[in-house]
Amino acid sequence: MAKTGANPLASTSKTSGQTSGPRTVLWLAGAALVLAVIAAAALFFTQQGGGKGLAVWYTNMAGSEIKEGDPNAPLRVIARVPDQDPRGYILTLGLQLVDESGQPAKYGPSQASTLPLKPGLEQDLWEHRGSLPTTPGTYHARLQVQRSFDQVEPETIDLAQPLIQVKSASGAQLNSGFVFNREGDLWLTSTDVAKQRRLTFFALSGEFAANPAWSPDGKSIAFTYLPKTTPDALPRTSIWSINPEGTGLQQLAAPEGDETLFEPAWSADGQAIYFSVDRMSNEPLPPGTTKADTDKYRRIDSVNLATGARAQVALGAQTPSNIAPDGKMLFFQDVEPANPGDTPGQQLVSGDGKSNPQVLVKPNTFPQMLSPERSPDGKWVAFSAPNGSSGGGHIDFFRWLTFVPQTAYAHDLPWDLFMVPASGGETSRLTTLDEDRPFPAWLDNSTVAFLGERGLYKLSLDPAGKPVGAPTRIAEGSYHGHLTWHAP
Repeated sequence: MAKTGANPLASTSKTSGQTSGPRTVLWLAGAALVLAVIAAAALFFTQQGGGKGLAVWYTNMAGSEIKEGDPNAPLRVIARVPDQDPRGYILTLGLQLVDESGQPAKYGPSQASTLPLKPGLEQDLWEHRGSLPTTPGTYHARLQVQRSFDQVEPETIDLAQPLIQVKSASGAQLNSGFVFNREGDLWLTSTDVAKQRRLTFFALSGEFAANPAWSPDGKSIAFTYLPKTTPDALPRTSIWSINPEGTGLQQLAAPEGDETLFEPAWSADGQAIYFSVDRMSNEPLPPGTTKADTDKYRRIDSVNLATGARAQVALGAQTPSNIAPDGKMLFFQDVEPANPGDTPGQQLVSGDGKSNPQVLVKPNTFPQMLSPERSPDGKWVAFSAPNGSSGGGHIDFFRWLTFVPQTAYAHDLPWDLFMVPASGGETSRLTTLDEDRPFPAWLDNSTVAFLGERGLYKLSLDPAGKPVGAPTRIAEGSYHGHLTWHAP
């Protein structure tokens, strides 16, 4: 049984060794069965409360306990609050980190409200994934517990221990590397993944940031922004930007009429932003609407950052990427279905949106494709697509026996990375990870990084575009987020 005060979610077990015959196989099977019994017993006692009281732990995203960190660095807070109480079960559980004077911590440009804790996998455990406060200092946890019976106001509980210390940022300013969205906010991670900082604080207010894209000069990051939306309103996104220091937040393009804007990409000179436009309306299209009509709603537009002038670039198209000085770019294009009423196909093309584009991946090669990215030398295009597997082709018996949950695919099918020559040709599969919508970003002509739900990976390629070994996982993953990278 774990010692009182130990992090209940930390894992310290390691497995090693090799099989060498029937006896070893039987021994391993027996050991696995014993482990399963132990795990079942542990789970039973955990669900019964196990005599454990109120407690809080501070960890990094990997689950290792921490006592200090830089401002806005990643922080995972785990709280154990027994649910067996005469006042009923817990409806909501809020968290504040409080400084030595009793004031709530500051996050970004404004004072934070109470942070929500979400139920964990085990009974009585709750979790918040966010960041350390912005202001250096020493903090402790304050919980606000709302129960189901006869409780008008939440109960406030101050936990004097443990303490978490925020130190002044050390070393060089972090202003390059990977940017991705996690839990509705943008995060910046150094190329060596040694440092990470939160850039935006939208999720605290019910807002959302996604689809980050570095500017060519590395001085700005464009992204899709979703403001806080009332339940009776449709979510309409716009295009915003922020500096890598977390300052200079501004809107670049706003939706008009029933539009929603997303997936920004920079022009080669950084003077314009290209983005996807789609229709967002409760009103159905009138009878007799043709694909030519719907192409006007699903398109790529651009905005001149100096003048604010918008222009339509490509109809029936989405996801602009790698815009060249002559206006040619990568994008996905809708294709008229062979049979009336069928879903339009999707092809990956290269072009300027006006003349006939060059088809790189033909329609219906994949049920869907995402995030095309051209290598720096212009030789290859990496993209994400479902791999044709159901995701249930193998069973991890150790995980099954020890009740460890396996990956659930939020988008129905497992995905992987694929690649095609930039001049067109046969597609090749780069990974066999069964990830959930991985998003690629080229680091150089022979290295592609990609972000999935289970990890941030790097993959080396030989001159022929073939993988050199398996992908290397260099950091934890993120929930369905685009990835963009800029060199230090």
